[in-house]
Amino acid sequence: MREKVVINMWEHKGWGDNILWFNWKRRRLVGWMLPIPKVGDEVRCKMKSGKIARFEIIKVEPQSNPRDMFFAEVRDIGYLEKKELSRNE
Repeated sequence: MREKVVINMWEHKGWGDNILWFNWKRRRLVGWMLPIPKVGDEVRCKMKSGKIARFEIIKVEPQSNPRDMFFAEVRDIGYLEKKELSRNE
């Protein structure tokens, strides 16, 4: 079984390597990246408050065209602790 992958949204903002909020209230993401994330992976997002929020992917819907596109549903799992911030910025 593979280890979970941590995806920092701010590191994926380019053509063919992008992940963004499709529907914030429903916690749905859309992205274009390879490999496509898997259920159990963690997504991190910088919030307006300055905190870094953590989300766990609970559902992935790969798309066939383009092949690197996907939709994902996530659930909130809290914020990074202060001691983790310096390692993850």
